[in-house]
Amino acid sequence: MDMTSELVTADDDVSQLLASARAAEERGDLVDAVRLYTSAVKLRRDPAVERRLVGLRHRAFGQISSDGGKASWPPVVPDLFAGTSEPPEVHVDDLTAEKLASAITHHGCLLVRGVLDNSQVDQFRQVIDRSLAAFQARIDGDTSEDLDVWCSFFQPSDDYSAYDVAGGRHFLAPQGSMYTGDSPRALFDLLDFFEAASLRSVLTEYFGERPALSLKKGTLRHVPVTGGTSWHQDGAFMAPGIRSCNVWVTLTDCGGDSTAPGLEFLPRRFDQLVETGSHGAIFEWSVGDGLADEFARDTPVIRPAFAAGDALLFDDLFLHRTALDPGMDTPRYALEHWFFAPSHYPSEQLPILF
Repeated sequence: MDMTSELVTADDDVSQLLASARAAEERGDLVDAVRLYTSAVKLRRDPAVERRLVGLRHRAFGQISSDGGKASWPPVVPDLFAGTSEPPEVHVDDLTAEKLASAITHHGCLLVRGVLDNSQVDQFRQVIDRSLAAFQARIDGDTSEDLDVWCSFFQPSDDYSAYDVAGGRHFLAPQGSMYTGDSPRALFDLLDFFEAASLRSVLTEYFGERPALSLKKGTLRHVPVTGGTSWHQDGAFMAPGIRSCNVWVTLTDCGGDSTAPGLEFLPRRFDQLVETGSHGAIFEWSVGDGLADEFARDTPVIRPAFAAGDALLFDDLFLHRTALDPGMDTPRYALEHWFFAPSHYPSEQLPILF
């Protein structure tokens, strides 16, 4: 088959997928429409379809079962990393739901090496740059259509119309961050890369149901090295009784002896939220340095070295903070996305189907 024939065949395949996707959408099967539109974009980029997928993934959440999932939580699993004082670590090729559950329930987190390869890291840094530039242009009043694939402000469905999205945007903008769901291209590439790394299948097995992320807890970051940092558990900002897993991916070598800030944390399990607003805490929601020091007597604080493309996976009870020293001067690119079990999805979040 010559190149022209291959292109014609690919175009035919895309046309058939788009027709099937539209038919699925018209009959109300939004989950299948997401699958079909996604397959079409993988064959041929289409900014309009990428934009459409953001809203469809949001509305499709209402069509997946909220009665599934595991009967009890957290998972009861053996400690596969017994004896280590360092955070449990695996390469992405060896990642399984059992290892994830074991690491989080016994050690608080799992360090996963190589979630993104070098070419994916480079590609996503460019995606972040273009998305953040478009985000700033939108804030400045630019309504150009050529920015749409890089920044189209997410519109919640009627069921979530009371949620404040604009306030979060204005909070993120000065921090070199934006909602991933506000960039159709970034959201598509993120989920595509994560699926290629088997994260969707691993998280589905971990939760016992297909995961969903949240607009308000999914961000692109190119953060300037300024300001302070506070110990915290993300569960302090979310509803109780949830089932979560954060996938934090650095796109910059950081931590250790690097000049880019990484993360520091206590590699141990906390079964509940700890006291906040005391022991010298700066904010009511933060954990004071004095209390963190008390915990560190038994479990010393760890500040691992991360290579670009590495990830740290943890849940809403994990105690951590940005590892920031005065001599650090390299801004860090990063991706942070919280995934939740639909059966225990936090009521204050805006769901996007993985």
